[in-house]
Amino acid sequence: MSAIQILCAVAVPLLWGYQFVAIEVGVTEFPPLFFLALRFLAIALLLIPFVKGPTRQQFGPVAAISAFLGGLSFGLFYVGLELGSGSMSAVAYQLVAPFTVLLAWPLLAERPSLTTSAGVVLAFVGVVVLAAGPGLSAKAFSLLLVVGAAFAFAVSNVLTKRYGPFDPLMLMGWSSLLTVQQVLLMSLLLEYGQLASLVTADEVFAVISSVLFLGDRMTPKLIVGGLLAISGVAMTQLRPSPRPV
Repeated sequence: MSAIQILCAVAVPLLWGYQFVAIEVGVTEFPPLFFLALRFLAIALLLIPFVKGPTRQQFGPVAAISAFLGGLSFGLFYVGLELGSGSMSAVAYQLVAPFTVLLAWPLLAERPSLTTSAGVVLAFVGVVVLAAGPGLSAKAFSLLLVVGAAFAFAVSNVLTKRYGPFDPLMLMGWSSLLTVQQVLLMSLLLEYGQLASLVTADEVFAVISSVLFLGDRMTPKLIVGGLLAISGVAMTQLRPSPRPV
């Protein structure tokens, strides 16, 4: 790998991780759905001028993907993160991969291997460990929202593969534009203080970062649950080596 490829490989998970802190800080300053609408509006404004629109055949799938990915997945995730812990939410959100494996079996005829199946079970055990303990009802509700967000994200993954391939920037730009309308409508119906939040907005900065900056405690249960969940996710991504003919 070249130096630029290594840099990109490190930057992607680093930036993805820091989004959890950015979101948790953001939802303390903005109503969560309104903040989500601002995020997707920024993405749409950056991408739409430089990409072609979806074809007539692509528009329906793109709209469905935007509903599951933007409206449902990120909508549930932002609200769950507002109510819960950033580090715990970051781990629970990793269930996207196991859910994708489970959905791909009946919908895409992609049967998981034994190792992948074991990884799915291990990932769910990790999230159960996170949810267990004192204050179960409060933590369970926020975690349930994040798990629902992971499931919706997995549905969007399956839709993308089933109806694709799509140009990635076209899909991101136009699904973001469609998401803005969905989430903004939900915000107007369910939230208040949108304009006031723009005046008092703070900077937006994710699992390690929330421990450092947001006061989340790195408890043994968080470490064990996180390791179990992330190990399970890693196992779902393993591919069996081809057998020699």
